[in-house]
Amino acid sequence: MRRSETGHATPRSDGPVAGLDHFALGVADLDRAAEALRAAGSVGFLSQPFQIGDLVTGVKGRFMAGPDGEKIELFERIGR
Repeated sequence: MRRSETGHATPRSDGPVAGLDHFALGVADLDRAAEALRAAGSVGFLSQPFQIGDLVTGVKGRFMAGPDGEKIELFERIGR
């Protein structure tokens, strides 16, 4: 943030800023949750499913757009 001439904070537009990039919601079955959201027709996915880690300790995830344009990550813990 920077200060404008009036002293009010204004967002920076010339690079990274601090703040919320996204939030995550845990689901029991990522594929089933994604399909239910797709069937309801109320979600736009921002990424294909991805996996971080291995099949024992990893997570599967997928990003979607929230109603106000925020990024929401759905994730499923795998290998439990």
